[in-house]
Amino acid sequence: KGLPVFEELEAVGATMAAAVRNLTCESADGVWRDADGITFEGWIRAHVTHEEGRDVLRAMNRGMVAQEPSQVSFLSTAKSLKGCWSGGDDDEYRLARGSQAPLLEAARRLGARLKLGAVVSAVTRRSGPAAPVSYDVATADGQVIRAKHVVLTGSPAALLGIRLPSLSANDAQLLQRMPLGESAKLFFFYREAWWRAAGKSGNVMATSGLSACMDHSSRDATTGSA
Repeated sequence: KGLPVFEELEAVGATMAAAVRNLTCESADGVWRDADGITFEGWIRAHVTHEEGRDVLRAMNRGMVAQEPSQVSFLSTAKSLKGCWSGGDDDEYRLARGSQAPLLEAARRLGARLKLGAVVSAVTRRSGPAAPVSYDVATADGQVIRAKHVVLTGSPAALLGIRLPSLSANDAQLLQRMPLGESAKLFFFYREAWWRAAGKSGNVMATSGLSACMDHSSRDATTGSA
């Protein structure tokens, strides 16, 4: 209390680091329940007195989980910092051909088998005494596709529009209550990554306007992008 804003942020950072160290990704223990009982916005207000410092942590949260801190628990933020959903807190790898590369490669391998514009209406699990598990994927125009595996990557609202008999009641209620993120991405392109020549990382965190910026240049740096 009474510390200048940057000293207070350093102290709060140490408090967050201690909470992350005490957190485990695998089990919902008492630490989980305590951290899940308060939103990250509530945690910020309880630990940070300077409004500028609060804005810094809010911007950090938006950059990490694409959501307002009032909409996620402190547990969610701590698990993100812990690296529970990635390879760890140093998981800074980027795809050489951009985030679209896996989809483009999948499309190349699938060729004519790739069906675009096919609105999925239902996914039904099939199994028998001797037959391996498979799935029937039905589309709105009446097609039925048999598959060994099904990967669903849509938003919660989109998934709720698909009939999934194997979806548990608890999972269905979770999807109904899970809000979408509130972030929008803008890409800026330059002839070169001029900030690198100036010895800068290209990473920016702001407390107003655009909340975060990061280097998104090509692997060989022939094109600058942020």
